[in-house]
Amino acid sequence: MKQLTNRQKQAINTRLKIIDAGIDLFKYSDFGDVKIKDICEKANISVGTFYHHFQSKEDVIKVSYEKIDSLLKDKYKDIKFEDTFKTIYSLIEESSQITISYGYKLTTHVYSTQLTIDSKYILDENRYLYKCLNETLENGLNKKEIISSLTSKEITDMIMRLTRGVTFDWCLHEGNYNLIERTLKDLELMLTNFKFL
Repeated sequence: MKQLTNRQKQAINTRLKIIDAGIDLFKYSDFGDVKIKDICEKANISVGTFYHHFQSKEDVIKVSYEKIDSLLKDKYKDIKFEDTFKTIYSLIEESSQITISYGYKLTTHVYSTQLTIDSKYILDENRYLYKCLNETLENGLNKKEIISSLTSKEITDMIMRLTRGVTFDWCLHEGNYNLIERTLKDLELMLTNFKFL
């Protein structure tokens, strides 16, 4: 693998600084209240540098959501679960925990942005969370740990819809209930329709 140049490393670090600054600001402020100059000041960069990496603050929101999958991948890359059910619960619980750390305001911005852009990362089947859930379910079906007439993809789609729905509801309630508890309870109700051995 080719080594990154110092310039490439600096560009990556600057991009990450912008994303982190955006995440910090959007956590506590309404979308319209955060200006690009605010992000630049927090990241300690010029407006020109911002536009070199991003076209708009919507782009920062989009990329900030993609960071959830990066954090999940870092946590789970070396973990091997034996139990399909526990793996699903663990992935969804950790994803919900990261969402909570983002706060309901930033998550609301993410959902709003997803409604207005063509490239909907939230629906991307190449996302780490989606792929990991699908692979886990496929293994569970193959090992007969799960008995269902549905495919792993169909079950994965159901789980993703459920988690998006609960997260959206949590945003509507301005984060006023325990997202992890509610998501896992609803997930358990859904999964009781499948037989886990």
